[in-house]
Amino acid sequence: MRSSKSLKKSHHGHFQAVCHLSSAQFSGTANGWCSAEEAGYERTELKIREVKGIVKNFGAVFFILVPLLVLPTVHATQIISGSGPFSTTVISAVTSLVDGIAIIHETFTLSLTGFFVGTTLGTALVVIDLSTGSGVFHGMQTFTGTANGVAGSFQMSFSAEITGFTSFQGQFTILTGSGGLSNLHGHGTIAGIVNVSGTYSGTFTFT
Repeated sequence: MRSSKSLKKSHHGHFQAVCHLSSAQFSGTANGWCSAEEAGYERTELKIREVKGIVKNFGAVFFILVPLLVLPTVHATQIISGSGPFSTTVISAVTSLVDGIAIIHETFTLSLTGFFVGTTLGTALVVIDLSTGSGVFHGMQTFTGTANGVAGSFQMSFSAEITGFTSFQGQFTILTGSGGLSNLHGHGTIAGIVNVSGTYSGTFTFT
């Protein structure tokens, strides 16, 4: 059995000590044919190549991930459906009669729960034909409280048709807001009993 040792320069610019050993001459240690120093050279060179491979792969992943980290975040407008009940309290009402038509100027408050939790203060003009019980009303009110848990206030317009003197169905639209509700928009429907209670349902967005 013979052993030869050659010293050569790698393409990385490092010198490698290479031992040529037969399987019969190698049993996990140098056994005198390949010195510990020479075996150390080879292990070191292998480790260098391993580390370089890890660094190279890490660099490739890094340059892929960095552009993703700096991409701007896009915030989509969230559309929310909400509903709930309300009760009405009339603060004042002034009524006039013209040819069988009742014209009523009201100041009122609403107490709302559900999607809206809070109160409103508003005014309305109510017109009812006393011969048929049909009529209309419209007005403005200011809400103060929370919408979907966000605190603030906003103005709301509303209108509705009255049937049978007491029942109404109509719609509302959110106008300008302030506080946490400055960017709230929405509209919906209302129904209930005039000057007593009702329900609301609508579609809302925070922009």
